[in-house]
Amino acid sequence: MRIAICEGDKTERGQIVAHIQQELASKNIAAEICSYESGEILLSSVKQKPFDIYFLNVLLSGLNGIDVARILRRQDKRAAIVFVASGKEYCMEGFEVGATHYLLKPYSQDILQEALMRSFRQVGTSIKYLELIVNRKKQRILPSKIYWIESLDKVCHLHMGVDEVCSYIRLSQMEQMLGDSRFLRCHRSFIVNLDYVDRMADGFFCMADGMYIPVRQKERVYFRKIYEDYFLKKMSG
Repeated sequence: MRIAICEGDKTERGQIVAHIQQELASKNIAAEICSYESGEILLSSVKQKPFDIYFLNVLLSGLNGIDVARILRRQDKRAAIVFVASGKEYCMEGFEVGATHYLLKPYSQDILQEALMRSFRQVGTSIKYLELIVNRKKQRILPSKIYWIESLDKVCHLHMGVDEVCSYIRLSQMEQMLGDSRFLRCHRSFIVNLDYVDRMADGFFCMADGMYIPVRQKERVYFRKIYEDYFLKKMSG
């Protein structure tokens, strides 16, 4: 899940990020949070990768929050949009663009929690951290950071770019814990995150970190179809 914060004031931008992080941590929900000082910068970023939830200050310099929301809504009907404002004068315009919530400053943590819960319900997202035992201690892993997983001697090696985490757990258990269509068990010893597959060639998934992950020979046609369908769906938004 990805959350965007668009707020012109640096202090208030930091405060809302901190409040959201606190709420997510209390519910063990994983999310990538990005903050922006203007609507123009946010919209430029969205061209590369959209967000699930947007917190927009109504009175932004340049494009105001309502105008930004109109542009976002043309591109994405599903995303949750939460407006943040000091008054109610833009309330009707906000809901005309399908706002999920309208936060009036100063807002309490309870009100922010309500806005987040509404947003979660709208986007149908409940992505949680994986809680694993790593070096005899509990560690939380964000699934979206995992490129691929290899099982060796009942130990799962989670590869996350330059980082690697090892946990004593069976691959079948890991597969159940992930419970996410992005993750595909393509081999008895491997699970790949389709978001990090560059291509499929010669019976291997070619990963973004340069690794080649084998695909079960008897199911290569099946796995190719899964990958291509996922890729097309992702490209079409």
